Amino acid sequence: MESKDDDYWNDSANKSFNFDEDDVAVLEIATNNKRSLFGDDTASESNYGAGQMELPLHSIISDENLELILQEQSRNEMTIPKGISLEEEVKLLRKKIQEFNYAPTAASVVRKLILGKPCSLEMFRSMAEKEQLLDEAIGSGCGNAILKVTLFLDQTLKKKLFYTLLQTRPEAVYHYVNYLSLRLKVTECTDLLVFLGRHHEASLLQFSIFVCSTSNLDIKRQRLKKIYNDYFSQPGANTFYAQLVINYLNLL
Repeated sequence: MESKDDDYWNDSANKSFNFDEDDVAVLEIATNNKRSLFGDDTASESNYGAGQMELPLHSIISDENLELILQEQSRNEMTIPKGISLEEEVKLLRKKIQEFNYAPTAASVVRKLILGKPCSLEMFRSMAEKEQLLDEAIGSGCGNAILKVTLFLDQTLKKKLFYTLLQTRPEAVYHYVNYLSLRLKVTECTDLLVFLGRHHEASLLQFSIFVCSTSNLDIKRQRLKKIYNDYFSQPGANTFYAQLVINYLNLL
């Protein structure tokens, strides 16, 4: 027994502790096979992990938005070449200042909205400019940009003009209605849906919100009766949902 122990210790190579080697070992476990400590991966798990590593870039971000990001980065990276004269350097700086002082285009503003950069929309004053800005945001396909421009128009236009502008732009309506619904702005949301002729959606929205808005049965009953009279009892209302509201009222 003693001879075997002696052979083991004599054969084993003595190595000093190396932090770099330990880090490499940990990295290999983390990147190559996280489950090796607890057992081998199944075939499906291995394939899933391999698939994640090979995701194409266009599946994460659209080509259009990627191009916008690259363009914005190139705009912001104002490197002054070495060896130029002081006069040429002043010209470059003056050009950069002019970009900030003059009204930007709708495309450049939407690009900043997509990237989450601060920008002002106040320079878009005329109806045509605001309409162009909204169309540019819708064309980008970015929900945040569409919503920010829509909220700006809501604050700076009369309601009728604002609703008329949204009438032919369902993408903006979709994001704006979701925004109002999440904040329980029932009146504003209902007014827009009614203006657009979407009475059915307006009635269901009011019903779903008021059902959960209070635990007071008397208040809930009063609100639901008003909703029924305003929407579900009107000509053209959906009879199935109208009966549903009546049944719900009878159970209260």
